[in-house]
Amino acid sequence: FHTFSETQYPLLPCLYSFKSDKKVNDMANVISEWVRCFVCGNKTRLQIRADTELKSFPLYCPKCRQESLIDAKDLLLKNI
Repeated sequence: FHTFSETQYPLLPCLYSFKSDKKVNDMANVISEWVRCFVCGNKTRLQIRADTELKSFPLYCPKCRQESLIDAKDLLLKNI
């Protein structure tokens, strides 16, 4: 396991901060949340942000293997 320092690789794109192993994001102020299945309530593989708008999006749940159409705007989800 190798650790990289800022002085060894100054041009390395910074995806992680060297002092705290947390992801550095330019849009750290953007709120996002995981979309939950309307049938079983578990997390799906989809994450939406506050500025995401979806209309008649087919949401698939890998756990219950159900598909449902959703609308999303301002982090509010609606099952169609």
